Amino acid sequence: DQSEAAAMADKYDSALAGLIEFKRRVKTFVIPSLESVASQMISEMSAGELNRFEISEDFDILLDGKKICLLSGSEKALANIALRLSLGRVLTRGVLSLFIADEIDASMSEERAEEVHSALMRLRDGGKLRQILVITHKSLECDKEIEVGK
Repeated sequence: DQSEAAAMADKYDSALAGLIEFKRRVKTFVIPSLESVASQMISEMSAGELNRFEISEDFDILLDGKKICLLSGSEKALANIALRLSLGRVLTRGVLSLFIADEIDASMSEERAEEVHSALMRLRDGGKLRQILVITHKSLECDKEIEVGK
């Protein structure tokens, strides 16, 4: 039926317009804050090796201008952590109550894992992160440790 098809086409056009407006608002209001917080995080976690976290027009993630697919495993892990923490902080207006991470440091050297751990502790000590639960095989200094049987 032609009238039903026309009504359905109007609904699709309306839905598409809504998605386009949503994308515009995300790019205008969320992405700039997210990039700023994530850039700060990535710089801290990499001891200044990486400095600029960007989200492209097509929502690709870039670190210092390189697409995430071209990065090392450790750099990809840093980008993932920075994105998760930044998104949480932006959406909660600065304070993330809980950060849970399962082997986020598996692809990292001991030195880089320690840098990430130190950055997380600074966030906690600065009141930006209330609780951290990290599952790891690396030996890191922490407030409480639960060792699972070997």
